[in-house]
Amino acid sequence: MIGKAANGAPARPTQESRNFYEEVNELHKLAVLLTHGYSTELYNYEEVQSGGF
Repeated sequence: MIGKAANGAPARPTQESRNFYEEVNELHKLAVLLTHGYSTELYNYEEVQSGGF
């Protein structure tokens, strides 16, 4: 009995729909924001280091 509980009930009694592409796009936006944020901080650090501080 694959996909059924011992009492014969479905293993997942409720079905959930997800918009995969929307979730991937949101994760991509987050990755871009993080990348830009870290790049800015690293650039600022490089500028400070090259300035002799």
